[in-house]
Amino acid sequence: MVNLKVDIIVTQGTPAAQAAKNATSTIPIVMATTGDAGGSGLVPSLARPGGNVTGLSFLGTDVIGKRLELFKEAVPTITRVAFLANPGNSTEMISLKNLQSIAPKLGLTVKLLGMKGPEDFEKAFAAVVQDRINAAMVPPNSSYIPYRQQIIPLAAKHRLPVMYGWRDFPEAGGLMSYGVSLADLFRRSATYVH
Repeated sequence: MVNLKVDIIVTQGTPAAQAAKNATSTIPIVMATTGDAGGSGLVPSLARPGGNVTGLSFLGTDVIGKRLELFKEAVPTITRVAFLANPGNSTEMISLKNLQSIAPKLGLTVKLLGMKGPEDFEKAFAAVVQDRINAAMVPPNSSYIPYRQQIIPLAAKHRLPVMYGWRDFPEAGGLMSYGVSLADLFRRSATYVH
């Protein structure tokens, strides 16, 4: 895109925003969605982003504690939670750190089980069962949404309650979610582009 000399770059997700920022310091970049724009180093602050990057953040790393709290409230018997996340995603690793600091206050432990893409789903859910973990969380990573019809049946097969980051999962039969509307973020990002 930089070689094409586009007028603006619109990104979805933290990795895409980081790639765009690394590619150019002159073309304006609008983040339609990021989990933690400040914590991942994309902008110094949302109030004063500076540079050529601006846009929206759904504050996924800040909301993760509330997500865990609501999960425990809905399923009080959970004690060990697998965080099925991509270890290469900086926002998800910040979320893991936050989860691990909040979990003991709720009587929970949280363990990372890597899940980058569809090739890892079956293995991750099998590891949950093998490690005697009784619940799981899938972070708000939009790259998982197209695979919800694979992920939800795996949770059912293993009789595992799962808290998701996007409402697309409960709408497709998953247990529950807590988070923002992706559609709304994209609509709002048009204002930044304009």
